[in-house]
Amino acid sequence: MKVIRRISMPIGVAEGLVLAAVCGVSCNRAPRASRAQCELLRDRFVGLELSSDPTARALTPGERANLRGRLAVEALEGPHAAQLDGRCESQVTETAYKCAAGASTLAAWERCLE
Repeated sequence: MKVIRRISMPIGVAEGLVLAAVCGVSCNRAPRASRAQCELLRDRFVGLELSSDPTARALTPGERANLRGRLAVEALEGPHAAQLDGRCESQVTETAYKCAAGASTLAAWERCLE
């Protein structure tokens, strides 16, 4: 009859091995943007869109605020919504976030997130 010996490890070591195995699969992925960072990207997009509107400079502060509000709603519903919604957290890397957050034009912002 063959006797099988069971190797026992302290619980802390076993948990560490599980964590290392999980991390080996997922920790190699580039860090992603957080929810707060994604919201800042939306604000940056709206700000860049507002600054690129030639009529915005001639508006009163109240009119400019109204335009910014309309642009914010469009950002949530328009063609850029896919980049700015919940998928941002799963698809936008921190590197792309930093690039887009520092972009000085809409074209540069878009290139960062491609």
